[in-house]
Amino acid sequence: DKEKLKIQLDGFFTSAEGPGMPSQFNQTNGLKGVIAPHIDLGCGGPCFAWAYKEIAESSDADLFIILGIAHTGTNNLFVLTEKTFETPFGNVETDKDFLNSLQKKSKTDYFEDEFVHRDEHSIGFQAVFLKYLYHQKKDFNIVPILCSSFGEADENEVGSRQTYQFKEFVSSLKKTVKESGKKICIIASVDLAHVGSRFGDTEIQDEAYLEKLRSDDTDMLKHVENLDAEGFNNSVQKDHNSRKICG
Repeated sequence: DKEKLKIQLDGFFTSAEGPGMPSQFNQTNGLKGVIAPHIDLGCGGPCFAWAYKEIAESSDADLFIILGIAHTGTNNLFVLTEKTFETPFGNVETDKDFLNSLQKKSKTDYFEDEFVHRDEHSIGFQAVFLKYLYHQKKDFNIVPILCSSFGEADENEVGSRQTYQFKEFVSSLKKTVKESGKKICIIASVDLAHVGSRFGDTEIQDEAYLEKLRSDDTDMLKHVENLDAEGFNNSVQKDHNSRKICG
């Protein structure tokens, strides 16, 4: 129901935890990317709103590359699809030329696991919010990419294959972005800590526990601010990802 959904999404922006509605669109330009959650809207709605207010006010992109999370097993590290994404605000089309150009640069068939997209939500939620922002304002396309886990990769055969695919795909993506000549914004559809009894934890979630969690998440995000990929990965893996960072 498009009208009910619009009211719900508006409420995430205007709620006490929200950022307020976008003051105007494209107030500044050149936003390269954002980190947005993919938790269900009932839990993370206002957090989505903070990300999309930034997109509305600071992005002039006509192509959004969405890095989602594959929550089920895949044969390859990355999964592409050309399929259209349906939302209550209308369809979101993929950039087929960009996707084909990206695939041609790679030896690995990144469409092999395409069916995994069918039951994923990490890209779908971003498509809904983008269409909510822009369905009456401008046309845009997406490049939907599901990313599988390489956190446990080691130097065995599987680890070596993952390392090869990671370098191959990232190199191909960078080249395709440069060649496209388009205004592009990247959306990392990721969640941070997943803790509590529903995730198998037995610790008491008192204020001291939650404060430690906030501190660990904040320290981890400092590596993102500094564009320190290795530091970010180390901060997740130092305790075997006990906070269950998803992405």
